[in-house]
Amino acid sequence: MDKILGEVTEELSPEDVIIRKHDETEKVQLKKQNHFSQQHQSNGPPLRRRRSSDEVKSRRKASVEHVSEENKNNRPPLTRRRSSVELQPRRRRSDEDVPDEHQDNRPTLVRRKSSDELQPRRSSEAHSVESLPTPEKGLQPFTIPSLITSTVTKSDPNQKVGLAFRKSGGANTVIIDKIAPVSPFQGSALRSGHEILCINGQRVHTARRAAEVVRESRDSLTLVVSNAIRPPGTMYTMVSLAGHRDVSSSGKKNNYVAGLYFKMKNGLVQLMKTDEESPVAKSSMKVGDFILAVNGKVTGSISKVVDEFVNCAREESIPVLYFNMCNLRVTLVDTNIDDRWEKEWSDYFDECKILLPESPGSLTLRFKEDGRCELVDPSQKTNGKAMVSVDHRLQSAVEAINYGIICLLSAIREGVQIASNGRNAGRSPTRIQEVKQRGNDKLAEILNSGLLNEDEYRAIKSKLAASNLVE
Repeated sequence: MDKILGEVTEELSPEDVIIRKHDETEKVQLKKQNHFSQQHQSNGPPLRRRRSSDEVKSRRKASVEHVSEENKNNRPPLTRRRSSVELQPRRRRSDEDVPDEHQDNRPTLVRRKSSDELQPRRSSEAHSVESLPTPEKGLQPFTIPSLITSTVTKSDPNQKVGLAFRKSGGANTVIIDKIAPVSPFQGSALRSGHEILCINGQRVHTARRAAEVVRESRDSLTLVVSNAIRPPGTMYTMVSLAGHRDVSSSGKKNNYVAGLYFKMKNGLVQLMKTDEESPVAKSSMKVGDFILAVNGKVTGSISKVVDEFVNCAREESIPVLYFNMCNLRVTLVDTNIDDRWEKEWSDYFDECKILLPESPGSLTLRFKEDGRCELVDPSQKTNGKAMVSVDHRLQSAVEAINYGIICLLSAIREGVQIASNGRNAGRSPTRIQEVKQRGNDKLAEILNSGLLNEDEYRAIKSKLAASNLVE
């Protein structure tokens, strides 16, 4: 037996032995899989062998080949996306290759100019502007205040008038703080918050001085007040025309009266120049300021300013409301450029020298004729002009300053126009009639309800009719 096995073993090569062992191993594994499948067949679906990548590709190819001609017609055509190299000649195609019917409809292509090319044009346009533009989103029109004059007679030189004053806002601004119930001014038009301009003809700048003038008065007491908050940058000054020549109607001209010359700028009346003996020589108003009201009358034109000065020639002092551009410039520069930058203003406040922090150089804010400013560098000049890069960190502050000037001047100009043309400026006649009719109906309703007697009704109606609110 051993001999037979030995002969069989000798006849098999080593490779045949390995193959036979491999076959026996596969049979054992297959037997285990069949046993596992029979055991778990009732518990779940049969296990599937995962397809290889080659099998998946061949299956997809076969499914595409067997698509019917009917389905092929319904499917959208597939277009291969062109590469950038293929698209380049198409983009650069000349206008000669474009059909004639499309050439007329195509917009003309214009090359965008660089910042260096635009810079000279911007500077030339800025100098040709005569007035400031109206901002799209700005401030509401300011209310131009009017004057109220109230006089009471003291029964006793030591009588108390029941007025309290206090300082408010900027320097030299005194307002009425309280009016006592027993005050002789209780029934007058004076209200708390009104700005005191003068008492018995004396200009007062502090609350203490106002109280002293009231105590020193013996017989009568006359107060001149402003009935609304002044717009920013505006202030009052008292002007006296007594003894000045060329104040009469025969001495006035189109733009001249009492040594004062005017011109229209940005829709407002500007003081252009003055004579040496002009009435404003010793006042706070200077050349370049804008006159908004004279003696409480809003002046929207040069002729109104001249007429008001002539009409008030005999007055001891005339309150003049004016807008000071210098104060506005200082306020806007201090607001938009912080204290890290040192600022040095010129005598006429038309230039502001800005010293750079931790740097020996300096820049200059130069205010132009139209009111706006520009940033220049005196040390660097191109074609005779000191230029500063548009990317400089101060350029954003310059834009904010110019926008503030435009918005404020526009709001003041619109306020002057509204006050000059009346409350019903811009309203149609039908709209005005509707407003008046509603006012009449409301006033009659109050009268019929018993809240007013006949005398009160007539007094209120007369006041409303003066304001063009009722008929």
